Amino acid sequence: MPHRWNENRLTAKLGIDYPVIQGPLGGLSSQRLTAAVSNFGGLGSFAAHSLTPGAIKDVIAEIRSLTSKPFAMNLWVSMED
Repeated sequence: MPHRWNENRLTAKLGIDYPVIQGPLGGLSSQRLTAAVSNFGGLGSFAAHSLTPGAIKDVIAEIRSLTSKPFAMNLWVSMED
């Protein structure tokens, strides 16, 4: 059987259907967008750059309630703080 365009090491390693990774879009991220990208076979990403640890935990819980697919959390770690 011929190799399909969307089957590669990236999709296999991340457990996604298509080699599409959503940019986390700091300040514009939403749980619904992240889950939608994941549900359609890409890797949804959420920018958690200004959230407290408790808020990050809540965001992860909400995304998990919207999808059972893999997603990414983009965490900003300042070298100055």
